[in-house]
Amino acid sequence: MEDTLVQQVGSTTSTIGAYSNSPHKVEYLAWIPSWFPRKVHNLLAWNNVYLSTAIFLAGNCLFLLFILGKVSLLSLIAYVAMLELALSFVFVQCSNLLVGFLGSDFYSPPSLGKSYVTEEYLSKQLDQLIPLINKAIDEWKKIIFCTDNRRTLRLCLVAYIFAKLGHVVSFLSLLYLCFLYLFTVPILYHTFQQPVDHSVSRMMAFAYECWSPIQYHLQQRLQKLVDHCPQRIRSILTQHLQPLVEKTKTQ
Repeated sequence: MEDTLVQQVGSTTSTIGAYSNSPHKVEYLAWIPSWFPRKVHNLLAWNNVYLSTAIFLAGNCLFLLFILGKVSLLSLIAYVAMLELALSFVFVQCSNLLVGFLGSDFYSPPSLGKSYVTEEYLSKQLDQLIPLINKAIDEWKKIIFCTDNRRTLRLCLVAYIFAKLGHVVSFLSLLYLCFLYLFTVPILYHTFQQPVDHSVSRMMAFAYECWSPIQYHLQQRLQKLVDHCPQRIRSILTQHLQPLVEKTKTQ
């Protein structure tokens, strides 16, 4: 048993190591939203192993400082700013003192008053953002005015789950879990897609077997609800519940 476990761990490690050293880049990564920029996709796909590793380690250190070390974000920003200012001060003063040894080209004062941001650059960025912003506003209006009852109920359920989840974990912990998910789950699924799909299909088949009797009773109760309602509201209930009843009949 132990030998088998060691062999499995060794094969998994060799697979990940071979993937990390592979020169081939991942062009498409499942479970990553399509609207993510290409640079973010390459980062989460570990196409540049060194950059992704550095950001992954830095993100873990920051979240652990916030969660376990109880470090305040404002304090961390202030300390980083003080460290940067101190290093800049030492560098500038030493460069001015050692200009005879280092040469005048080692440090030169910054040039100010340039056009750092141009109208062409901003318009190019806005051309990419405007369709996303308009689409987001349309989706928000659909949610506010309840244009889709099913989606409204699903969002209510999601909000209820997050409300209960907020009593268990903090918002910062949820952000940390999302960070870990983005850097681990998509690339692991891409690497071990076949065994994962096989396991998920077996779980879905088992879940469907358990759901079938519940589904049948749900269909019966929905039909009884429609039949026993007063005549004046039966048509309204039939209009909203009949599609769900028919869906449970066909499944």
